[in-house]
Amino acid sequence: MSRILQSQVGEKLKVHILGAGAIGSLLAHDLKQQYNDQVSPILLLRPNKKILPSSSPQPLQNNTTNIKLTRIFESEQEVSSFDIEYAKPNNFEKPGKNEKIENLIITTKSYQTESAIKPYIHNITSSSNIFIVQNGMGMKQNLINRFWSSDKSIPSIFEGITTHGVFIDEKNIVNHASQGKLLVSNSFEEGKELPRLIKLILEISNLNSSFLDYDKFLLYQIEKLIINCCINPITGLYNVRNGDLL
Repeated sequence: MSRILQSQVGEKLKVHILGAGAIGSLLAHDLKQQYNDQVSPILLLRPNKKILPSSSPQPLQNNTTNIKLTRIFESEQEVSSFDIEYAKPNNFEKPGKNEKIENLIITTKSYQTESAIKPYIHNITSSSNIFIVQNGMGMKQNLINRFWSSDKSIPSIFEGITTHGVFIDEKNIVNHASQGKLLVSNSFEEGKELPRLIKLILEISNLNSSFLDYDKFLLYQIEKLIINCCINPITGLYNVRNGDLL
């Protein structure tokens, strides 16, 4: 059992994940794999999505979807499978449905973020934790300006960048193609304790995570942005995956 969970035995932690693509599926799978009895990952669908995107794991009965994942960088490639709960925006908009989103991971594309999170804003409070894992810069401040103009209403927002290689194939299997890093940071007061969500993510060995000072994190974020500005147009022109450029 995780060192953290040994001292934090309590109610099952709900972690909502906005974005059912490759990175979102990887995080949902690995949270379920490592903390099966302690954490409940829940995929949140974007507006106007009756089912999960065709490139994502397909929905089953009872509002669950099965995520299959293989780590193709390992010598012995095995497929592990977990049923993950998912929820639609209208589940949160029903009369009397005021379920609080305590922990939210955002893995949508940057340009999709505002419209994707909008249906769930009234379920997010100042005590909520948000973890943004996507390319680009400035999303934290953009969301604050758009939805949380009052200082008292701002949730705790962490940012992450990843160098993991992940894609979903035609069989809807999540392929963890290369083990990179997941870097995490937040511009919050020094000495403040990290929320349980971030602590758990930092303990997942397959994610190879580490927490950085914000100034150092910004340098990695700028580097990743510049690399993507170069790589993404080339892979688009040649219609190949990033790794094929090597």
